[in-house]
Amino acid sequence: MSKKTQKKKSTSRKKSTSNKSFNKSLLKVSMVILIIVLVALTIYFTLDFALHLVNNKRPPAKNDYKQLSMAIEQDDYPNAKSYHDQLFETEKNNPEFYDFLSEAMNSKLIALVKGYLVPSSDTYSIFEYFSSYISEEVVNTTVTDLYMSYKTQDKGDLDYDTYNQSLLLLNDLLKNTDFLDLVMMYEENALIIKESRDNFKNAEKLEQDKEFLDAYYSYILVSKEDVFYYEKAQNQAVLLKDQIIDEILNVAKTFESEEDYENAYYTIRSTPDIFKDEKKISDYLEYISDLFEKDQIKNLVPYTGIVYNMFFHSLALDANKAFSSARGKELFDIMATRYEFIRTLDLLYENNFILISPHDIYDTYMDNGVEHLRIKEALYLPENKKPLIMSFDNMACTHWAAGFCKKILIDDQGNLASLVVEDGVEKITYDGEHVLILEDFINKHPDFSYKNARATIGMSGYENMFGHETAKIDGPNYKQEIEKAKAVADKLKEMGFIFANHSYYHFANSRDIPSKYTDLEWLQYDTELWHQYIRPVLGDTNIYITPGGKNYSVAKYVDGDRNDPTYNYLVSQGYQLIFSVGRSQAYTNKVIGVENPRYFYGTSLFMDRYNIDGKSLYVTTTTLKEVFGFDSQLVIDPIRASFSSFIS
Repeated sequence: MSKKTQKKKSTSRKKSTSNKSFNKSLLKVSMVILIIVLVALTIYFTLDFALHLVNNKRPPAKNDYKQLSMAIEQDDYPNAKSYHDQLFETEKNNPEFYDFLSEAMNSKLIALVKGYLVPSSDTYSIFEYFSSYISEEVVNTTVTDLYMSYKTQDKGDLDYDTYNQSLLLLNDLLKNTDFLDLVMMYEENALIIKESRDNFKNAEKLEQDKEFLDAYYSYILVSKEDVFYYEKAQNQAVLLKDQIIDEILNVAKTFESEEDYENAYYTIRSTPDIFKDEKKISDYLEYISDLFEKDQIKNLVPYTGIVYNMFFHSLALDANKAFSSARGKELFDIMATRYEFIRTLDLLYENNFILISPHDIYDTYMDNGVEHLRIKEALYLPENKKPLIMSFDNMACTHWAAGFCKKILIDDQGNLASLVVEDGVEKITYDGEHVLILEDFINKHPDFSYKNARATIGMSGYENMFGHETAKIDGPNYKQEIEKAKAVADKLKEMGFIFANHSYYHFANSRDIPSKYTDLEWLQYDTELWHQYIRPVLGDTNIYITPGGKNYSVAKYVDGDRNDPTYNYLVSQGYQLIFSVGRSQAYTNKVIGVENPRYFYGTSLFMDRYNIDGKSLYVTTTTLKEVFGFDSQLVIDPIRASFSSFIS
């Protein structure tokens, strides 16, 4: 190779090496610049993000909170909502924000309830929007303080109406919260206090009007919950009670000083039930009763002969409605009207009948461990008086929709009352059933009752007792209904009424009693039910009133078959007086002073009862006139003339 050629190649290699070095240097510079740019961008964005975070954590200006607070306080709902929403973006994780709003809303709530503020439409909007910030504790305290203020004030600004308006306001303000039950937690107690204070004010007025007994009843209705009036009412009631008792005793003792023991006795007997157990009353009653009895004996004469016996079913109060109902013919036949019952009482009294208890006609003695009856040889009655046993059957009040009594109950003063429906409206009355009418009659004519005798009440079980739903033994309110019925039964017994077993099913067909049962099996099953469900309410009794008249339970025995097991079963269960239905009083009920009465069996006595109803009032044999001495035309309710087609 020539030297020239070699030189060219050497020069070429040098140029190539130089270019490569330059390119490498340029690449390095570019990389450095790129790194610097990236670092700068990173620093920039980092600083920007940090600055953003710092800005976000900046405490809001006090003015922002102040503006929100003022908007809430001034019921400026649009601005309150706007300020809140702006602050919420930055403060939603800040507990102080919630504390601030809770304090603002709680203060506003208290101010409104206390009447410092008058709510506007925007007020309700604010509470609707900000209700979640209200404290349950503050609501509880506010409601409690409000109730306690009402409870402990006498005639302050917070009467019941104001208290109730405050509750309604709270209800409206918090309607979108879970606090409504809390708001109304004292509602029932507040109503009790309202009624209590009404009773106190009524008592004061009655006392001013010298209606002392009614005033006493009103005072004792003042509730313990009413801390302001309760003690005052109790003290005043004690004073009135002593005053009433002293007045009764003074009247009775005045009669006694005049040797008018009868009026002295009946004066003390008329003592309101609520005071009868007071020692001064009970002691004097025992004392004057002894004097009265001794005085009466001087004027009593022996009576022998028939013990008259009559009975009624429930009374038709609205006879036109009753006889026009779907069961009109049936009710026409088996019921008497209120008019007819009152007329019967008047005529019985005019014809010298005197009410006695079934237990007045016999004494008892034991023979071989078995209790026997001894029919009295004579009853000692006022001269010319004739003994009468009266009974009422089936006081279930099931026909109330057809114009009868709906319920027998105890009123707020502890008195027996009737619930009736007149023109579709329920009302409490005191003449809605025979027990009440009879009681009123005896109060007006105390000599109609011998030794405070009243009627016998025959009760069945398959229907209700006194209108209370006692027949639904699986009902949700059975226990409460039984308690109400027992209260009525206890009151009736206290008044002098006695009870009888009138069967459980009243011999009605029932799916509960197999059709294959014999008469004895039926009677046993039925009696066991009465003992299980009815006797605990009414108490023990030795009187059985046959359902449906002289039925399977007694018919064979009284007709001569002394081996008939049904009658003997009743006697084995302790039933010594067995009443049926029959108008022939002289035939069956001539027992006093009679040797071997026809239906007296040693351990039991069978008697018939004369039914007063639409059937007996129109009979032409064994009439009222023949048996009791007065014509049925004097008894019949004029309304029956409009239903003459029912007369059979």
